[in-house]
Amino acid sequence: MEITFKKIKKMKKYIIDVGTSHNAPVGILLKKKYNCPAIFIEANKSALERVPSDNDDIKINAAITSYDGEIEFNYYQDGTHSVLETNLEEIHKYIDGYSGTYATVENWTAWKKEKVRCLKLSTVITDFGVEEVPHLKIDTQGHDFEVIKSLEEKISIVKMIECEVQITNFEVYKNQSKKDELIDYLSHNGFELISEEKQTYGQEENLIFLNKKYK
Repeated sequence: MEITFKKIKKMKKYIIDVGTSHNAPVGILLKKKYNCPAIFIEANKSALERVPSDNDDIKINAAITSYDGEIEFNYYQDGTHSVLETNLEEIHKYIDGYSGTYATVENWTAWKKEKVRCLKLSTVITDFGVEEVPHLKIDTQGHDFEVIKSLEEKISIVKMIECEVQITNFEVYKNQSKKDELIDYLSHNGFELISEEKQTYGQEENLIFLNKKYK
């Protein structure tokens, strides 16, 4: 069941988990760490419904991107769904994080495409009256930079940003986020890169940024 804005009691402080997994391990850990509720955002409705939540948490069935409206969402293997199309011409070079073997076109071809609601993070933050985001976690399969840019001026109320980038010499997803561009953008908006951790056989990095005004 989709939870709409009107049904939620508004709070001032939330962690935000964009592209949440069905068991939301990161989001749940962050809730405990910061002692505040979470906004869970996921375009895959069935995955969102399985996310464990408390009464103060918010679930939003939508994709996050640079505008409010609708966008096409691609279903691949679990954990790889994205608004971006996979780069099927070069996907065979990628070591699949689930199987540990080179990816196949069959497994990385969308088995379903559908139009889903999309929102900017600035819209979500404004509509819920959020005044503080101690931690923003993003896992949107190549689309993380667009999610960050969708904060617009609301980026100033975010303390920590955690995101992922592919660092292969080819695109896994077409027009995927570029690490250098993401770092440059956040640097110009007052953030400092404080952690880089390789994952998925060294093909991706988990990046954590700190808003310098909170140092």
